Amino acid sequence: MADERTRDERIETYYEQSAWDLAEMLVDALDEAERLRISWLSARRRAADEANLGMEALEHQAAEIQRLNAQLDEARRRLAT
Repeated sequence: MADERTRDERIETYYEQSAWDLAEMLVDALDEAERLRISWLSARRRAADEANLGMEALEHQAAEIQRLNAQLDEARRRLAT
């Protein structure tokens, strides 16, 4: 049984469905790209925070070592006198 629609009607049907499918694929790809961009920014922000916290910890540790060295020097001076 032959399709009763005209050639132009069939083309229009296929065109509309294809355009819809392509538009869906494009929107899905854009959504995925945005999700990946946000994930990348979040990971980058976490890495920067970790680096900053690491530097703060090192600074704190250096200050603690300096304080302990000062206490040790003071204790040595007291013992020497």
